[in-house]
Amino acid sequence: MLVDGKQISPKAQCLARNREFAHHEAGHAVASFLLGEGDAVKYISMLAMGKRGGCTMSSGRIDPFCAEKWSLSRRAKGYREVFHSMAGCAAQSKFESWRPNCLTMLWDVHKHAATPEGDDFELAWKGAEFAQRVADGRGTSLILEKIGGWADEVFDDPRVWKTTTALAAKLKYGVRMTGKDACRIMRRAWGGDETIPIVALDSKWIRRFYFIPRRLYDEAVMYGLSNFQDEIHRA
Repeated sequence: MLVDGKQISPKAQCLARNREFAHHEAGHAVASFLLGEGDAVKYISMLAMGKRGGCTMSSGRIDPFCAEKWSLSRRAKGYREVFHSMAGCAAQSKFESWRPNCLTMLWDVHKHAATPEGDDFELAWKGAEFAQRVADGRGTSLILEKIGGWADEVFDDPRVWKTTTALAAKLKYGVRMTGKDACRIMRRAWGGDETIPIVALDSKWIRRFYFIPRRLYDEAVMYGLSNFQDEIHRA
């Protein structure tokens, strides 16, 4: 294989591909960490499964078929699910640099997947449908486009990217990392102790992913409300 006129060995190609997969899986884990759900990461596996280079397993993800009544809280959960699903491609596209954006990459991977059911695009689509009062294809596409832009913006932040690369550097091909170890690496690279780390970037993220103003979030943290979003929306 030739890259910039230079011959690249198959071994070097394999190592480069593994680094891409590592940044992809790190992106999913960092998304959970940024939204205060780092403890929900059970493990990150770098064991290849077909065309997939690995997987990041988290608990507490939404059930897109649940009968939860529509509310701002439900919309926010759907938005966070979309962000989780798109974060892997956002991190990988930044690492590869030539990729235009995470949504384009997400769709490209989906089109060429041997088994597209349950892949990142499919999960993002279900999350976008869950976020709507009445799901429709155009509305779902608009949500994916919007949150795809947010994901690219988040991973362009130097602090987020430092955390992502720190975790990716520790992911070894063929090895599974526990969620506890991943969270420790991310917390050390991040260098802060925020309940929801993403609020340290800008107040807009607490509005975008939780639909509440920063003032109410700060009060909820002060009083130790773990399920602050639901309690504020019920008030």
